Amino acid sequence: MDIIEHLIPKITADNVRRECQKRMMRLLGVSSADALTVKLSNATREATRLQQIKLGGVIDPETGEAIPAREWNEDEAALASYLAQTNAAVDALREASNAMESDPPEDYWQDHRWLGSDI
Repeated sequence: MDIIEHLIPKITADNVRRECQKRMMRLLGVSSADALTVKLSNATREATRLQQIKLGGVIDPETGEAIPAREWNEDEAALASYLAQTNAAVDALREASNAMESDPPEDYWQDHRWLGSDI
C-alpha cells in the first residue's frame, strides 16, 4: 500500500451525502442539519395544507364540518410555486448525489458535479 493512501482519506458515499446536505442547507438558508430537517418538514406540511385547500373535505376543528374545496388565493399560489421550485432543486441535488454515491469522484464537491441543481 502506498503512503499516499494513508495520508489522503478515501472518498466515500458519506462525503457525497454530506456535500448534498450542505448544498440543501444553503438552498434553504439554514445553518444546521436539524434546522434543515425542520425546514423540510414545514415545507411538507405547507404543501399538504395547500393540497387540502384544493381537494376540500378537511374537517374544520371549530365547526366539525368539512371545508369545501376552493382555488388558492394569490399568496397561496405564490407559496405553491415557491414550494414546487424548491422541491425541484432538492430533487436535483438528491439525483446528483445518488449518481455519485456508488463511485464518488475525487472532485465530488465541485459545482460542475452538481449541475442542474443550481446550488
